[in-house]
Amino acid sequence: MKRALPQEGDGAGVAGLVGQLWFVQPRNKDDSRLGAPRAQAARSLEPVHLRHADVDDGYLRLLGDRELDRGRAVPRRSDHLEAVVMAEQERERIDEQSMVVHDHHSDRSPVEISGHAPGSLESPGNFPKWTGIETRSLPAVAKKVLVTGGAGFIPSNFVHHLLAKTPYEVVLLDALTYAGNLDNLSGAMSHERLSFVHGDIRDAELVREVVSEVDVIVNAAAESHVEKSISEGAREFVTTNVEGTQILLDAIREAPVERFILFSSSEVYGTAEYAPMDEEHPLNPRSPYAATKAGADRLAYAYYVTYGVPVVIVRPFNNYGPRQHAEKVIPRFITQALQDRELTIQGDGHASRDWLYVDDDAEAIEAVIAAPLENVAGEVLNVATGIDISVSDIADAVLQALGKPASLKTHVAERPGQVDRHIGSTDKMERLTGWLARTSFDEGLARTIAWYRENEAWWRGILQSETQASVSSS
Repeated sequence: MKRALPQEGDGAGVAGLVGQLWFVQPRNKDDSRLGAPRAQAARSLEPVHLRHADVDDGYLRLLGDRELDRGRAVPRRSDHLEAVVMAEQERERIDEQSMVVHDHHSDRSPVEISGHAPGSLESPGNFPKWTGIETRSLPAVAKKVLVTGGAGFIPSNFVHHLLAKTPYEVVLLDALTYAGNLDNLSGAMSHERLSFVHGDIRDAELVREVVSEVDVIVNAAAESHVEKSISEGAREFVTTNVEGTQILLDAIREAPVERFILFSSSEVYGTAEYAPMDEEHPLNPRSPYAATKAGADRLAYAYYVTYGVPVVIVRPFNNYGPRQHAEKVIPRFITQALQDRELTIQGDGHASRDWLYVDDDAEAIEAVIAAPLENVAGEVLNVATGIDISVSDIADAVLQALGKPASLKTHVAERPGQVDRHIGSTDKMERLTGWLARTSFDEGLARTIAWYRENEAWWRGILQSETQASVSSS
């Protein structure tokens, strides 16, 4: 596996990496089989000390750009004996409560799990009974959550939330394309429960390695720029959004996880045929981007039905908030207004959206992770507020909040494939997880404007880099 932290010049703004790792190599690669409990692997490991010039011991489990085969690295402690003792204590703790439940015994008899009486652990009721899938039901403190695309807008806010509000360990996988920015993770990259993997979900070998080490997957990696999908076509969107999801799903078949949460999108619905749109609303994607999200959405569901993969599909409505790329409408309006530039509105601005503050979305995904698996496996869940506001009204609100004149509003041609109205039903999500959005639009917009005013260097840097890229490619 190759895990690396980008060096200076990659936009990370992170100091040079130096440090030590305690490197652990299995005696037999079969002992660290995909999906095996950590204790089982621990029994077959021999410690080998290794100094690595490219790794800061503040970044736990971050590996330099080196091939590790099937080895793994953990932080080296000042006292080697302490590390061995801690490993032994961890092994004994895991022995007492096994982390893997096998649900494929031919006689369908209760499976005895170490530390539990037969029949005391229930298999998820929604799984097809004939399937040979393995699932892991873990206590909250033991979970390791993989967040793909974790340097992007929504997932980076989710990562901050997990580290601040939960005991979970977090593994972040990101290719650091135009939408991925390590500055989004400022203050989090040195956190002891965060590991960063620089890589692409289309890299099947890397994905298999990473998936084998985690318990829950939140797949938020995506090409998400609707305008780009329209102007440049769907190729990159198909390979990332559809094929990337397929690679993750196949990796899970080899190394089962407790649950796989797919970030789909409300864009799969197209224009509302009725309001609010519930999860049974027809799928009528109206852009290449939306079509690829619908493809991944239905592919994930097919893996649940066919293979029993514990899939949960979430369809968030239009997120906004701190760290959102200036290509999106709310930060675009804010940054245009802060520069006293015209706010460009497509068409007459009547198109309306269900605006979801990003911190509420993070709480929603945490609720999906915490929900009993039998409640959510195989389900589609809207993440919405149930209220829609037009793009024209958003522009007015931004101008009013910043004390700018209404004359800055200007209209341009309507976007091809425009969706007229989006408003989501919140009933199912509340019923199955107990979650409801807590942030009003007025409050969320005020927080968002304040963040962009206080972080001008962040968004100006993005705009400048895009201008330079445009000039160099012309």
